[in-house]
Amino acid sequence: MDHLTKFELFENTSNNKMYHASPNNQHESILKNGLDPELGDKTWPDNEYPNGVYLFDDIDMAIKYAVIILDDGDVWEVDTNGLEIHTDPECTIGTFFEGVNSYYTTNIINPDNIRPVDISDETKDSVWHQHEHWLFLLSLS
Repeated sequence: MDHLTKFELFENTSNNKMYHASPNNQHESILKNGLDPELGDKTWPDNEYPNGVYLFDDIDMAIKYAVIILDDGDVWEVDTNGLEIHTDPECTIGTFFEGVNSYYTTNIINPDNIRPVDISDETKDSVWHQHEHWLFLLSLS
């Protein structure tokens, strides 16, 4: 079955900017080669998800994912002009990320169409503080 038929095509009517989070050990490779859906770790190896470059439409969500899930990963701003973007209907990152919109593309993203986002230590600390507060509240319920 063609996996792409399972997922809705997303019409990006925003400013053609989305955000990708990656482990920081891939930083130099991404700067040199861009983002290739066939390279790197497959996000869901036991699932029928297609390989793809997964994206957020909200920079704050990309930063949360990079800091918490990837343990201090990188965030990249991606120019999505000309890319075929699909919605990710099963965004299952967790309750802390409730309401997150995520997407993916099976296109290779050229290094000229990405740039690293500088995440300050203050922002990282704030994200961790929010996450710890959320975990504390969750423990009370």
